[in-house]
Amino acid sequence: LERIVIRNSVRIRAADPKRGAAIVWHHRTRNNNDDDSSKQQTKKNTSAIEIEDSCTFVSLQHLNILHFSRGNDIWNGNCAVFCHGHLTHTVIHGCSIQSDSGRGVVVANGASLKLAQSTVHDCAATGLYVGHMDSILDVADCNIIRNGFGPPDDENDDSDALIHSGHSGLYVEAAEAEIRNTLLAENCLTGLSVVRRGTVHI
Repeated sequence: LERIVIRNSVRIRAADPKRGAAIVWHHRTRNNNDDDSSKQQTKKNTSAIEIEDSCTFVSLQHLNILHFSRGNDIWNGNCAVFCHGHLTHTVIHGCSIQSDSGRGVVVANGASLKLAQSTVHDCAATGLYVGHMDSILDVADCNIIRNGFGPPDDENDDSDALIHSGHSGLYVEAAEAEIRNTLLAENCLTGLSVVRRGTVHI
């Protein structure tokens, strides 16, 4: 079980694209004996891959990204891939992304993401969220399917720490997105939601 935090430009890819490689972050730890709430919060809401501000270029290729983290903060960490910051430019190609506890991919605070030939599926919350401060999303040849139905039954033993069902496949808020040759299907709330001056070209 590994979590990856990226602070510099890097390319991460499977050695054998046909077989792929898995990145698994499944964090179930609860620290009930710790009275420090800030320390306790760090145990929750962690992404499998976090791409921080000022990463000029990050590329993820042929990866199977599986995520679970306690907590319900889908805005700031409870997601499989978290891209944020004005100088952060990310390319995800040929990947499968799933979060049993939160969102699949979050692109926020002016970051940009190009998602190609990938699948974002079976996420408890929104499959793919882009928003805040002119973030940009380019999606091509992807599947965004079966997202937003909440956590699986076997993960539902701590309901106050998990999000509930009722989320979209793709959610664009105050941001720009271009969608080409992509399947949005079987998501809980909507396939695509566009709010607060968001702009989408399909």
